[in-house]
Amino acid sequence: MRGSQKYQVKMVMQQLEAKGESRHAGKNEARAEGAKGSHEIAQRTGVHSYNHERGIKSTLNAVLDFQRANYGKADIEHITPDVLGAFFADRIGNVSASTIKIDCARLSKAEGGLKSLFGHDPNWYSTLQEVKGISRDVSPRVEPPSRYQSQDNRANINANITNEKCQFANRIAQEAGLRVKEVCNIRDNYTDRHGNWHGLRGIHADPLTGQEKGYIDVKGKGGKWRTVAIEVETYKELEKRLSESPNNSFSVSTRTYSYNYSAAAERAGVETQGPHDDRHSWYQDRIAELVEAGVDFQQACDIGDHELGHERSMYDIYGR
Repeated sequence: MRGSQKYQVKMVMQQLEAKGESRHAGKNEARAEGAKGSHEIAQRTGVHSYNHERGIKSTLNAVLDFQRANYGKADIEHITPDVLGAFFADRIGNVSASTIKIDCARLSKAEGGLKSLFGHDPNWYSTLQEVKGISRDVSPRVEPPSRYQSQDNRANINANITNEKCQFANRIAQEAGLRVKEVCNIRDNYTDRHGNWHGLRGIHADPLTGQEKGYIDVKGKGGKWRTVAIEVETYKELEKRLSESPNNSFSVSTRTYSYNYSAAAERAGVETQGPHDDRHSWYQDRIAELVEAGVDFQQACDIGDHELGHERSMYDIYGR
């Protein structure tokens, strides 16, 4: 392929352009077309975010730099399985297995762009799978720091949030393990485009612990709705706020909320990576609560995954 390295990478990324489109809809469309497994789905879906795009470009450029330095070839079409194998042989043992896994995922996505651009398969799949297997055995394991915040830390952060709406939003997020975007736009008496009703679900006992909770609907990733539980006092206050709102909604800017959270954590002297820490904390507390109530550990994890809004096991990520 003629052109500079920057141009070649740009042409591949153009084949993957999908920013502004629904990632969830793209996956469903790929499955409808017969895609099976994460690799085939990745090959048939595009890139939906700037961060993902930057990551793929970074890894693809690293491979091209390696190819130029070691093989004297600048053409992106010359990235063969052997070149990839040599590239990773140089990295395995020096970076973590999780970094290798991310690189492989990015290149798997780029492989789809190359296939679309040139009309033939670069045949990287087997090499990438082999690399991931080897890296698990020989790459250093770098454990990320725990993102669990104690009850005291969470209370101190919330007490130091000076914006009243953000403080209330954070209270809800901490009690239900919500994402920032989820807690910043809560609605009552809302009917979605499929005709399904969403809103406040009332106060009743948690069937697993027996504790009285207030239940509300929240809209999560991919436009998926789920019902979550909050404290009764919080529920009643939310109910009052929603009833006083002209459009039955409680909303706050995600940027304003995140800024206020970080500023409050600094004032409280709590080290945090942001509001997402509260999802990790909620998940671990919820599993402990369920186990104490007599629920089997694996079942407790499955329940926690579902209540977080995930369809796969998240214990390896949120359990630390």
